[in-house]
Amino acid sequence: MDQLFTLLQASGNNSLDKIVNLFKEAKILDTTEVESKIRDLFKDVPNPQDISLEKFTEVVTAFANEHGKTMEELTDMLTLAGTELLKLTEDVENALTLAAESMTSGPTPSTF
Repeated sequence: MDQLFTLLQASGNNSLDKIVNLFKEAKILDTTEVESKIRDLFKDVPNPQDISLEKFTEVVTAFANEHGKTMEELTDMLTLAGTELLKLTEDVENALTLAAESMTSGPTPSTF
């Protein structure tokens, strides 16, 4: 769980909305009611744009207990989804970088 969160945080994906999206991608959130419960578990965070590891772990633990899942089950599901999301984010960033480079490194004017 710590490794997953460290990767999320390092890539700027530790906001409340990004974490809710991670739960959706992991197929943990299947209804708007469940999404509301997750958001309620995070309601006391000082900055929803910067969720801490401690709060993330607390919420995942509470969610696991409420839904009859083990921490290991949720961690595995979140890690798989998180890895896929981070790979997709990296692919998009690489594509944007290449596009920007090709725009700035276009043909140079020829000299006679």
